[in-house]
Amino acid sequence: MEYIRHNTIYMRTLLLLLLIMLQMAPARANDTSGFTAPDYKKIEKETSDKNSPYYYPTLMKRFKANDTSLGITEFQMLYYGRFFQKDSRSVFYHSPILDSTRELRKKESLTGADRVRLAGFYEQILDETPMALGTIVSLATQYRYLNDARASYYSFKVNGIMDVIMSTGDGVSQGTAMHIGSIDDEYVVLALLGFEFGGSQSLTDGPCDLLAVSDNKYGIKGLYFNVGQIMAEEARLLGESLNAPADTKKPGKKAGKKK
Repeated sequence: MEYIRHNTIYMRTLLLLLLIMLQMAPARANDTSGFTAPDYKKIEKETSDKNSPYYYPTLMKRFKANDTSLGITEFQMLYYGRFFQKDSRSVFYHSPILDSTRELRKKESLTGADRVRLAGFYEQILDETPMALGTIVSLATQYRYLNDARASYYSFKVNGIMDVIMSTGDGVSQGTAMHIGSIDDEYVVLALLGFEFGGSQSLTDGPCDLLAVSDNKYGIKGLYFNVGQIMAEEARLLGESLNAPADTKKPGKKAGKKK
């Protein structure tokens, strides 16, 4: 996947701070100072309250309208609030439109027309799953190659989401694991931070996903991502599936005796 190189002062500063923290990893293995875990109960309450400034449908309208006045609190409510939206796609949902993008991305080189088609596919995917970080990054990348002004809007969204994720931890230990909105986002964050996936992933008691990192000049062996809320979502969906009434009759013509 092509990843856009964020060259804003904001992103450079953000990554510099992370790298400094990573270099200090052995000394700060259990130091959680400076990080704040999401208050999921508060987020659920605020995003469900029609009278709240953080009511999810209202925030989502602003997000989709490319409102660049959104701040870190709004991004936090959007990113983690999706866990509590009954009408939204599950965090485990993968759009079938992704198959169309894979065929295009297999090409050795992309033409301008290819990138326009890809952008169109990514826009469709974001209609289904607006907070899919990897798709937002991919769309920003295509618009950047096309010299389309919309690249700045999607780069702003990437920055906003990364700001939220990194405010929850630096990933150097279980205690400072980054809270993540989907398993897919773990790999996107890893790439945006300039690391390559080391080929192995393990679930710890955190509960965290530990993603191995390929050899790098910082000596980082892996990054931790807190997946507690993802597991809670998985348990909720499983419970709904088990408790759903069995539908033994299919719609259509009533069965009759064979003649």
